[in-house]
Amino acid sequence: MKVSTSLSRRGPQNAAPAPGGRAVVLGGSLAGLLSAVVLARHFEQVVIIERDDVAARSAGARRGVPQGRHSHGLLVGGSNAMERLLPGLTGELTARGAVMGDVTDRLRWWIGGIEQTRFASGLNGLLVSRPGLEDGVRRRVLRLPNVVLIGGYDVTGLVVSSDRRRVLGARVAVGRSGGDAGAAATDVVESGSVLGDLVVDATGRGSRAATWLTDLGSPPVNESLVEAGMTYVTRRFRQRPGVLDELDGDIVGTAPDSYRSGVALRQEDGTWTVTIVGGFGERPPSELVEFRAYARSLPTSGLAEVATNCEPVGEPLTHRYPNSRWLRWDKVADRPEQFLVIGDAVCSFNPVYGQGMSSAALQVEALAAAITGPSEGLPERAAKGFARVIATPWTVATGSDRRHVTQPPKPWPERVLDRYQDRLLAVARQDLQVALAFHRVLNLLAAPPSLLAPRIAVRVLRPARRGSTASASRDRVAA
Repeated sequence: MKVSTSLSRRGPQNAAPAPGGRAVVLGGSLAGLLSAVVLARHFEQVVIIERDDVAARSAGARRGVPQGRHSHGLLVGGSNAMERLLPGLTGELTARGAVMGDVTDRLRWWIGGIEQTRFASGLNGLLVSRPGLEDGVRRRVLRLPNVVLIGGYDVTGLVVSSDRRRVLGARVAVGRSGGDAGAAATDVVESGSVLGDLVVDATGRGSRAATWLTDLGSPPVNESLVEAGMTYVTRRFRQRPGVLDELDGDIVGTAPDSYRSGVALRQEDGTWTVTIVGGFGERPPSELVEFRAYARSLPTSGLAEVATNCEPVGEPLTHRYPNSRWLRWDKVADRPEQFLVIGDAVCSFNPVYGQGMSSAALQVEALAAAITGPSEGLPERAAKGFARVIATPWTVATGSDRRHVTQPPKPWPERVLDRYQDRLLAVARQDLQVALAFHRVLNLLAAPPSLLAPRIAVRVLRPARRGSTASASRDRVAA
């Protein structure tokens, strides 16, 4: 059945949106799919427009996600958010092979050149490939009776009101994979446009929203950039008994004196993904012998153990990532109504820190809070909510990367905080209360200032006590 939008059927184009109408989501990414879940509660119909040819069946790695086949996992905050948005999703994913485990017990972390103590924290993350996660989420979203996904269409611009104060929809064109010729597309694509009462841009880092609005006369969107210069190479290996049986992942972050990092993660198809990373111009090798040698150069043995003792599967994959970027939509004071930007289209992080998918899920929860208010002012209200979510992963990612950038020099307050973090990581090896507080921040469950709370700061700054051990602290954490 064709659903008419309030804009095209219910009055003049500059009228306030009628309850029930249509929401249009640009991009079938995780941010787009999860946004559709929230929007489906408030609109009669939600239309997702995706340039790749995807359907309810497994679509595999999408061309629009070039890093999709590299190592992926969900931080605890992101896993929890997705479960709240789609209750039962975690069970469905684990039934299909995704690995859920305690992130401080089943994962080994090297952070700042320091191996962190493993302990049971009760903080459970999810290891699942990006295609596997997207497929699971897409299946759930498309079960919603008022959500329609049309694939194979490029978004070429926005449809706006005559006074340019309101976005009315999006212009679309058949893309490289050929547009969806089904009834759904016939019902919603009219004269090369999809009209709606709310438009959400979830098209990722390549979003053209800022350019489109600038062309319409809106002020430019300021951006923050932090250089990363990352190149990473991923190879898959078949899991083998006797190789890292006690671990689901081995994670090495950059140290202050090294640009190298890497990760090995179990995946749902019985493989490991091993990713080696070079920063600021260093390019890891993809050829197997040199790949293994690079893995051996890291401070942990886990990546090399997998790469050396397990059977390689498929060809290596390389991806380059220039910088972390945050478009400050929360600081745009004058822009059209009924148009939101979310996910990587707002902020994309250095993927080494594994925050992108989790940040997107948490932003969608912020959207759910913002949309319960009046329709007027929704873009500003939502953008500020997204900014509050983004602040924590941005601080974690860029704070570390900026230690490798000499120009411009860090101001002294940041240098003091770097010293404090170095001390915190050293203390965390013996004090599991401090370790737990750090992992809560790392997993987007708490904000970085929580590490400066008196109960944590006093443990970090007090002189080291002889005989203090991690096992001595374990009882205090369990209590």
